[in-house]
Amino acid sequence: MGIGLMIDNAGWFALGLVLITLSALTHPGRRRVWMWALPLAILIVLAGALFPGAAGDLPGMGWKAWLAIAALAFGVAAAPWYRASRDQDTRLIDLVRGAAIVLIGSGITITLLGVIGWEQTTRYVGAWDLRLAAVLGIFIGVWTGITGLIHWLRLKGTLRAGNRGSRNQRLAQWAVLVIIGVLGAIAVAYPAVAVAPLVLLIVLAIEWAALAALSQPHEDLLRIQARHVGLVGVAIVTLGYVQSSLLLLVIGGLVVAGSIHFIKRQGAFCQISRRTFYDDETADADTGDEGEPAAHADR
Repeated sequence: MGIGLMIDNAGWFALGLVLITLSALTHPGRRRVWMWALPLAILIVLAGALFPGAAGDLPGMGWKAWLAIAALAFGVAAAPWYRASRDQDTRLIDLVRGAAIVLIGSGITITLLGVIGWEQTTRYVGAWDLRLAAVLGIFIGVWTGITGLIHWLRLKGTLRAGNRGSRNQRLAQWAVLVIIGVLGAIAVAYPAVAVAPLVLLIVLAIEWAALAALSQPHEDLLRIQARHVGLVGVAIVTLGYVQSSLLLLVIGGLVVAGSIHFIKRQGAFCQISRRTFYDDETADADTGDEGEPAAHADR
């Protein structure tokens, strides 16, 4: 796919917008002395687009890669130009719905990248690491996309959550996960006969992810979605390994670190606290056996 450290012009603009947006979500009141960082970051992004032919002394290490790292640093300093929303009436269910849509899109993208990577991967035995990265991407993509879809359907009221599985049901889910792992290992070790194991792996992954998403408590959906964002970061790291891209490795590592930080609820990465669902949100929420709203998210 030729990504590596030399990302294309459209990627430069996208990277700049993503970095500036992420920086706006963090502490907007800090580092006011760096007010010049935003225009400088924009100039760096424009420079990378206007001079695509310039390259550094090292093969494959064009100066645009170093500009990307500089844009990352300057983008963090751009937060004083923005103000975080102070609306205390923001509904938690809207946030969970939005995260579910993000997971759907990310899952589809990662699955397609995994399939494309598998098709372009050599069948030599020595290339097992590339096949492993492709299979891992397919599994993460299917798991993430199905989880986001089930969460979104639950919050829309189309699906209702199932009861927490019994001990035997949980053991069965773990057994299915082990079977998925065995199928993936067969596909990696024996690429000549990998079509059937891959197809069966995808089918089992869809069923496993759907059953798991249906049994998850309503108040834990946001934390579970944050975990899947971390899995997206893992997929980006594997893509960076395949493409020998330091940029993708760094971005994937940042995504994983942000997911872990959010799950720990330390709040520095993204200032979002778990709040209760409002009364008018319980129509979308799951209900218990007696028709009562699901437990609130405060703990």
